[in-house]
This record gives sequence, C-alpha cells and structure tokens, in this order.
Amino acid sequence: MALQDSLRSGTTWLITKGTGSFAVQFVFGVILARLLVPEEFGMMVTIQIFTGLATVVAVGGMSKALVQAREVEQRHYNTAFTLQLLIGTGLFLLFYLLAWPFAAWYDDPLYRPLLQTAAVGFLLRPLMNTQAAWMHREMRFKAFALVSFGGMFLSGLAGIAMAWHGMGVWSLVLSGLLGTFIQILLSKRVVRLPLALQLDRRAVGDLGRYGVRIQANNVAFHINRQVENFLISRTLGEHFLGLYNKAGSLFQIPAEMIGTPAYATTFRALSKLQDNADQSRWLYRRTLSLVTLYMLPIYVSLFWLAPAFITLVYGPNWSPAALPLQILSLIGLSQCIIRPSRAVTAARNWLGRELALQVESALVIAVGCLIGLRWGMVGVAWAMVPCQAWIALRFFALARRSLGARWSDLPAALAAPVLLNLLLFGFLAGLDGLWQQQLGGGTISWPYLFGMAAAAVLFYLLMFLTLPLAGIRDEAQRWRRWLLRRG
Repeated sequence: MALQDSLRSGTTWLITKGTGSFAVQFVFGVILARLLVPEEFGMMVTIQIFTGLATVVAVGGMSKALVQAREVEQRHYNTAFTLQLLIGTGLFLLFYLLAWPFAAWYDDPLYRPLLQTAAVGFLLRPLMNTQAAWMHREMRFKAFALVSFGGMFLSGLAGIAMAWHGMGVWSLVLSGLLGTFIQILLSKRVVRLPLALQLDRRAVGDLGRYGVRIQANNVAFHINRQVENFLISRTLGEHFLGLYNKAGSLFQIPAEMIGTPAYATTFRALSKLQDNADQSRWLYRRTLSLVTLYMLPIYVSLFWLAPAFITLVYGPNWSPAALPLQILSLIGLSQCIIRPSRAVTAARNWLGRELALQVESALVIAVGCLIGLRWGMVGVAWAMVPCQAWIALRFFALARRSLGARWSDLPAALAAPVLLNLLLFGFLAGLDGLWQQQLGGGTISWPYLFGMAAAAVLFYLLMFLTLPLAGIRDEAQRWRRWLLRRG
C-alpha cells in the first residue's frame, strides 16, 4: 500500500507539472505562432532532428541506469556526470564543425550559426541530467515537477520577448538553451549532490551494462519519433514541416502530460518490484487502465475540435495542420499502450529485446511515411495510424512475455476506459450534427469550440462517476469521495 500511495502521489505531482506545462506551453505556443511563421518552426525542428538524436547519445542511458540500479553511491553519480560531460564535449565540437556542410546540404547559410549555437546544449545537459536522475531515484517528483516547470516558464517568457523583437528562429534556439540553464540553477536548490570529475571503473561497469542498452533503445525511439519530420523536411520543405510538426506537437501533449509521468513513476516502482512478478503484473494492468482513462478522452475531443482549435487559436496560417491533427488523434489508444509497456521492458531489463523491436518500429514507420508522402503530409498522418497500432501490439506482447502475463490482460485493462471513450465519441458526433443541422452554426467558431469542449468534459465526468464499470470502479469511487469532501 505504501508503494501504491507513493506511486500515485508521484504520478499526481508529475501530471500536475505536465498540466501546468501544457497550460503555459499552450499560451506561449499560441503567442509564438502569431509572432513567427511555419517556416521558422520548421527550421527549428530540422535542427532538433539531429541535435535531439545526439542528445540521446550524450545522455548514454546513464540517467536511467542511476534510477534503475539497486544501489547507488556518490562515485556512480560522479562517473555518470563525467562520462556525459566527455561525450557532450565531443558532440559539441562535432556539430560545430559539421555546421558548414549541414547548411550547404539544406542550401541555407542560416543553419550554420543556428546549429553551432544549439550545440552549446551538449555542454549543459550532463549536469541537468544527473540532477534529474537523483530526483527520480529519490522519488522527489514534486521537486522535479517544480524545477522543470520553472525552467520552462521563464525560458518561454524569454522566447516570446525575443520573438516580439524580431529575432525569428533565434528566439526558439536561445530560449531552449536558457531553459536548460535555469533548470540547472533551480535544481541546485533541491539536489544535495556535490558532483566531481571521476571515472570509477567499477561504477562504469555497474552503470554501463544497463546504460548502453537503454541508450540504444532511446536512440531507436528518437528515430521513430523523427522519421516523419526528416522525410517531410527533405521532400516537402520547412513550411510543411512546420505545419506537420504543429499537429504532431499538439498530438504529443496528452502523452507528455499524462503518459510520460506515468512512465517515470511506473518505471521506478517496477524497478523496486523486480522480484515480485504478481505485483508487477497488477501494476502494469493498473497503469494501462488509468493512462487510457485519463489520456484517451483528450484524443477523442481533439478529433472533433482540431479544425476550430487550430484556426481560431493559432490563426489561419496554421489551418492546414488541422486535418493531420485529426488523423493523428486516432493513434491515441496506441500511445496509451506503448508508454506503460516500455516502462515494463526498461524496468525488467529486457532492453535487448526492446532494441530489436525499436528497430522494427523505425522500419515500419519509414515504409509507411514513404508510402504516405505521395499524398503529402496528410498521407503521412494516415500512414501512422496502422503503423502505430502494430507497434502498440508488439510492445504489449514484449511486456506480456517479460511479466508472464496473458493476452487477455490487455482487453481486460482497456475495456472500461475504451467503452467510456466510445460513448464520448458518439456523444460528440451527435452534438456536432445537432450544432450544424439543427442550430445552423459553423464549426469554426468560438461558441462551437467552447461548447463542444465543455460538453465533452461534463459528459465524460458524468459517465465516469455514474456507470458501474468494473475496471475503473475503485477509481470512480476515489473521485466521488474527493468531490464529497470538497462539497
């Protein structure tokens, strides 16, 4: 029970951070979208495709290894920090030199200083990553949430100020670096970890065996996430990349807001339960059910609200991103399965098998994108639907084998939340038809957007609290007690 309470408390704090980050990122994103054009966002995404991959390499899996290890001493933290700093320095020099051919490859000289400046992040992240690993290992999720939010909020304000003064894509690059620096300063008030340069051979062995495997998986996972962006940038250009990335970033918000906190806390809890298969299976099923319960309704609502939301909030320049966002929202259920399943394989140290699956996933996504590109970015979005469904089933199969679970555990965990969301989808479909046919209203209007969103929240909450669904009955009871105490 203590572990369950700690898991819920940690997840709650991380979701609170995610929700706060979503709210702030949403406001900042709207302002930046009004100040910048899709091409400038597209240039930033193009840089992040490559620097993001290198960042995964620089981390080296050491942060996750520190969290997963049964015992950790000061020498482990020092060694992880030193290794990341050495790798980060090498990557900084590499990207600084590659900036010239990179700019020539994209036929735009602006990429040279942009890439060289963005590479400074490789020198800052080793300290930030080690601090974050300490907070996760100590289950100081509240502190981590506050630190991350503070860095994101202050850097967002700076980015808006720079964009307002006409700095264009530079506002995106510099605000990202500033956010990392601020997070380091804030973390030092929480993390009592006097880091020093040290390479301990035994610590390298302790962390390296796990770290190298998880690094390889993270590299493959990053490639999976960036395949669409890379192919679009090389074939359709920065304008369409900016539009598609806007749809993709909005699609990722529910996963980052709910799925990522659930992954972090579940990974740590499962790491502590490595010798208790029964409790691990229960925790996995529970995580699948709750992640779907809270994450899937956001995707269902996005399917109906995307055109009005993007056009009204971000402006008509971004309207072409609405259809890809609607299509990507159909992948929501797959995302609810993949992240908890990856937490299982990471905690159970099945990283070699996961790596093979990540490579398979990258190939599936690449083939799907190449086929979909015939119909532009909309075709790419449609290609992702069957690709991600296949990947989700494959990840569940791997997690199932690692825990000794059954195939029937998946429908058992998802039945209740999926039923609720089918009811929500039907309700919104009926309400949309009523709005257009009976009331004669347009769907690109503020009354439609606010009315549909409010109706979705009220309907889903009512169904959740009143329907006696076995899989989520105790969660509904918990919410009823909470509401009664505050009533």
